[in-house]
Amino acid sequence: MTWDILRASGLEARVLPRSEELQITVAGRHVSLSAFGSLPLAPWQVADQLRVAGSTDVVLAEALAGVGLDGPAALIAAEWMTQACAGDPNDVSAAGLAMASGLAADAGEEWMVVDGYDWVPRWLADGVEVRLACPARRVAWRPGSVEIDTLHGLLRAQVAVITVPPTVVAADLLTFDPPLPRTKSVTAAGLRLGDAIVVAAELATPAQRSTHVLSADGRGGLWQSTGGSHLLLGVAKGSAAGTLRAAAEAPAELESLLATLLPWYRRGSLERVHVADWGRDRWSLGGYSYPRAGHLGLGRAWAAPVSRTLFFAGEATGGAEGGGMVSAALDSGRRAAAEIQAEARPC
Repeated sequence: MTWDILRASGLEARVLPRSEELQITVAGRHVSLSAFGSLPLAPWQVADQLRVAGSTDVVLAEALAGVGLDGPAALIAAEWMTQACAGDPNDVSAAGLAMASGLAADAGEEWMVVDGYDWVPRWLADGVEVRLACPARRVAWRPGSVEIDTLHGLLRAQVAVITVPPTVVAADLLTFDPPLPRTKSVTAAGLRLGDAIVVAAELATPAQRSTHVLSADGRGGLWQSTGGSHLLLGVAKGSAAGTLRAAAEAPAELESLLATLLPWYRRGSLERVHVADWGRDRWSLGGYSYPRAGHLGLGRAWAAPVSRTLFFAGEATGGAEGGGMVSAALDSGRRAAAEIQAEARPC
């Protein structure tokens, strides 16, 4: 759907250049992915193997042995899957990952919106009244009527589309009067978002080469450098997010981490650090949803409308596979709009 928007809006997209190498750190050593031969280690390979093997709804850590992975290979595969889906290997469902088409697809090319992805929602919102810095705190509703209490007053409507992550509802940061049906509350509690953080490190001297580095030890997530660029980009999900978060708050620790992950890194090169911390964002409490073992199908349950008045959208409504991110969020908006047209009472 993003491509449909780009074509309609005229926004330009370009292919991101591939890194010259992929390195993996295991027990403090750097190894190349090619060292493991034909073993399925990358997210799309593991997901494909899980699908071929007919993996059941067990945790990923248990299923990896079933596709021939153990020891360092299992460690690498588990951490890479964590960085792809944001779920802990001891919680994420192997069957759910096997159904996740995004992970099972070939790596293919990566693209970027030249002027910034923020222009996509700007284009979508053209002609729509959008109120920023106006958090909703309480939704009072009855069939056919909604009153939303915000920081800047009340908003009234016939129906409402709830797009906040279920984690926010489960934490009572957005409340409902009367409360949502118990099935909805249970669903919100069962759906989880993986912890996630992005760290952009500005360097005084440019990177010596282009590379991707995965910290299979769970310390730093996935880092990318581009030769000649003064910017390093690190993305960490799952338990690695907590480790990188702590390092980002202490320059000396971050420098130590970078020196471990990137052998060419020169200590003292770090100038500034920029952080986007989804795990500590109180309006999301995480990055995006993932399929949990024993909880498949919760996304569809969260998507179900309530009394033809409250409708639900957002990437967490994507179904058993979860983790749909932007594409699932866009699809869910169209689905909710169609539900309103079909089910809402006429004015």
